[in-house]
Amino acid sequence: MLTHLSILLLLGLGALRAQNCPNPPTLPPPPACTSCTPLTVDPHGNASVPNNQSRCVPSHISLSVNNLSIGNNATLIVCGQLALNGWLNLNNGASVWVGSSGTFSGHGANINTHSAFYNYGVVNLSGSLNLNGAHSQFYNIGTGAQLNVGGDITVNSSDGLINYGGQIHATHLRINGSGSICVANGACFSGANFTSNGNSTITVVGSTPAAIHFTSNSTINGGSVTSSSNLYVCQAPGATQSGSGTWGTAQITTNCTGGCGVLAYGILRIKAHIATSSLSLRWEVEGSSSWEIKTCSILIEQKGSWVEVGRTTASTYTIELKDLPQGDEWTFQVRGYGADGMLLVLGQTRVSQRREDNSFMVYPTIFSHELRYRSEGEYNLFLFNAMGQMVGRYKVQRGAGVWHSDEDGTSLASLPAGMYILCGEGVAPVRLWKQP
Repeated sequence: MLTHLSILLLLGLGALRAQNCPNPPTLPPPPACTSCTPLTVDPHGNASVPNNQSRCVPSHISLSVNNLSIGNNATLIVCGQLALNGWLNLNNGASVWVGSSGTFSGHGANINTHSAFYNYGVVNLSGSLNLNGAHSQFYNIGTGAQLNVGGDITVNSSDGLINYGGQIHATHLRINGSGSICVANGACFSGANFTSNGNSTITVVGSTPAAIHFTSNSTINGGSVTSSSNLYVCQAPGATQSGSGTWGTAQITTNCTGGCGVLAYGILRIKAHIATSSLSLRWEVEGSSSWEIKTCSILIEQKGSWVEVGRTTASTYTIELKDLPQGDEWTFQVRGYGADGMLLVLGQTRVSQRREDNSFMVYPTIFSHELRYRSEGEYNLFLFNAMGQMVGRYKVQRGAGVWHSDEDGTSLASLPAGMYILCGEGVAPVRLWKQP
């Protein structure tokens, strides 16, 4: 049976596919690795997500996988680190979600018909990314999203590559036939080569410009790339242009040394920290130090509109939690202005309030054959070894308890000596050491 989270993800996936270029506010928030069964790796380095189920990699876990199989209509959520020693193949409604704290690395990826990859964090592919067939999609969402591809990105899908606010780096971006790309919110592609084999292959959503930067060659074979003047093209010194087509109404800068800085404004990278009673934001300018920012406006999203909560001349801002709208999650935007009031830099981030129940205690942290606990709540916890492999499941009841074995009957005494991590939804991770 699908978890509640899986159902929400799959419903969101269907909603996004209903239009070629979705509006940015309709995109789902970054995923959270809660209410989800952790991904496990067998002794041979194999991991799988069964059909119609979901698995996750929590934020404090790093996994290395030789072979990864994701079943039909299955969901993998990565909030920690996942390194795949091979290719990712998604088919038949499968999806991968990389959270803002997550990193996914692999040799390459084939996103096939009716499958999707959502990235809010960092994706590193040493080979290529191929979007094949109808409704094969890669979403790069948010100012913190990065997609780094050592080889080519090939878009064969009519609603294939969606880059809203993120950065994409590749050797070659190739758009074939009816393939198309949607960009918004200051998104940028940077690479050596660009090829368009269709017409109107890039759509800029909204009034915020996006950019393409190429350093070697651009080939446009018939038609025009875009009908939007909000696409900025940075053609590096020595880069060439060929083909019978045109860039359309894009704004082209030749001998351009600014890279993604060709945009009308730069990008702010924002980090957030939540303390007991306050939330702090700090930011830095991406890519260029030439911006002379005199003041920054801090805004929060409320009911689809941006509301200013303060201004500062610094690169940090703190707000009391009691002054925020009610809830556990907020979206902030920081806008940096020059002395003349012109918008120079902009960034956006979503902040979730972590909830950890400190009323749970497990001891001793150095154990041999048993673990004891005291708890004011009920939890399902998981025990991971130093390799990130799940080696036990444990149920916590209210009050005090003792474990000699896990839910499957595996004794604690039989575990190899070494470090382990006990974690689960609502409980801060606990580091344990097993004695021989």
